[in-house]
Amino acid sequence: MNGLLRIYDLDGTLTDSNESHVRATKLAFEEFALPFPKDFGELNGQGVRLRDLLKDMNLPQEDIDEFRRIRDTHHIEWLQENAEWLESAEEILARQRKAREKIAIVTNSTDGFVDAANVRLGVRNKTDLIITTTTPGIEKGKPDPAGLLMVARLFGVQPEQCLFIGDQGFDVMAAQRAKMKSCLVRGPHTHYSGEPADYEITHISDVLKTIN
Repeated sequence: MNGLLRIYDLDGTLTDSNESHVRATKLAFEEFALPFPKDFGELNGQGVRLRDLLKDMNLPQEDIDEFRRIRDTHHIEWLQENAEWLESAEEILARQRKAREKIAIVTNSTDGFVDAANVRLGVRNKTDLIITTTTPGIEKGKPDPAGLLMVARLFGVQPEQCLFIGDQGFDVMAAQRAKMKSCLVRGPHTHYSGEPADYEITHISDVLKTIN
């Protein structure tokens, strides 16, 4: 991992927020009296978007918009009150800052979700760049590689000089599509059985071994 620009996923990689995302989605399904998909975790890990999942359930667009509003409200409220760094994540960013290394995050969260987490964690002040699904120029989340390629372009490096670290299958797939190295943090919420990542670790703290 040494010598590469490290780019991070946020939820489940640096912050302990995966359960909130699932909980908020379940609450929205309950409010709409719809059955929660048993394979939601696997579909989410593959990068299937909630809006597409709801379209497949034949919900009209106005109901999809309301469903997402309810889900977003629950998730934002939780993030503002409960968001936490995963163990060693804050130290990793601090060490990179001390080493004068650029710090970037590419997340499938929206700016609204990041702002909510920022209330407790100050994540925006600890990074140089955060790309979300609502960043101008980004039309799709991961596994689409656009966010990763935007980081490389803005930082003036080649994709081959970058390493993307994330905890889901769509993180690995996005890195592969961007021609970047990939590192899978295989945790309790990881869903991935595709082409192996270049590196695989069990906790983000393992990254500390690669930072001077």
